[in-house]
Amino acid sequence: MERVAAIEGEEPKTLTSEEAIEICRSSAEWEPDDAFDESSGFENGELVSISSTDYGCDPVVGTLVQSTLSEVAIRREDERAGAVYVHFPRIGYEITKKPA
Repeated sequence: MERVAAIEGEEPKTLTSEEAIEICRSSAEWEPDDAFDESSGFENGELVSISSTDYGCDPVVGTLVQSTLSEVAIRREDERAGAVYVHFPRIGYEITKKPA
């Protein structure tokens, strides 16, 4: 909490849900900074399903765009928000390949 409190910049502001969706829709595409780790058997751009192994086990399906030792991220398309990138920790989540 101290690290977050020490971040300088804009003050937080309240947004409506419509304003938040517009920010997402108009945002530039995200590019991962880290190199893609294929040691787990998954490839960049592969269609995958990710779900928790202990609670809230509803799977999230998308295109794998980041894979590191500590996290994975997928790209999904939302009809209102456009491209959405969802990040998951490696621990506590299961990744499975989806047929194309």
